[in-house]
Amino acid sequence: EAWERVLGDGFSSDMQAFFSRTEAGRELLGRFKDAKGRPDLPKLTVLKMSQRPGDAGYGGAAAVYDESSRTVILSHWHVVRQILAGVPAAEREKLGARLSDSRALAEYLRAHRAQRTAVANRVDVTLFHELTHAWQYRRQSLAVESIRGNAPSGIILAREHEAFFGGNRYFHEKLMCIPGLSRSSRACWPCRPPRASMRSSTPGRRVRRRPRPSMSSSAPSSPASVNRAARNC
Repeated sequence: EAWERVLGDGFSSDMQAFFSRTEAGRELLGRFKDAKGRPDLPKLTVLKMSQRPGDAGYGGAAAVYDESSRTVILSHWHVVRQILAGVPAAEREKLGARLSDSRALAEYLRAHRAQRTAVANRVDVTLFHELTHAWQYRRQSLAVESIRGNAPSGIILAREHEAFFGGNRYFHEKLMCIPGLSRSSRACWPCRPPRASMRSSTPGRRVRRRPRPSMSSSAPSSPASVNRAARNC
């Protein structure tokens, strides 16, 4: 059994669940169809990518898309770091050594399902970005020919702009799912029902409005707390 693919399949399932909650995510998922209209997403695997800062495109990256294998690669070491950040400091060294093995990591996440979802919730924007690149390669033959060496290679900024814009749009919609964070009168319909009308059904009777929580007290103060709140969508 390829434990790297076992890990990837689990994160792929979580990724699709997160994306399906937002309009941006559903649009991206809907682009990956085969000739018969069936879902045809790229593979997702978890590999021990290089962590050396000087390695172009890979040093310290949480995830990358590899067109030659049509695979989104999530960094094994990034996953481990996310897990260790949530355990007591006294346990990190021992657990970190244990989770350096792919099989041990897969078995740990099988036994701690909430941990896998929490990690996926922290890397979903990055996975959205890389999945956008996967769609670009399928959509544009120039990108594929660059990989084959038949066309000039390089980073095409328009592709990065599209990937960052899509990821930011997805993250914005994800934030809109957090109760109390948005002052807009429009509810985040994929995550909670529309806000009830403030008018009473009894003529002449007014309904008292509940105090609106202040942004300073209700808004999460860090990306980690934002993601914890978003899990409640």
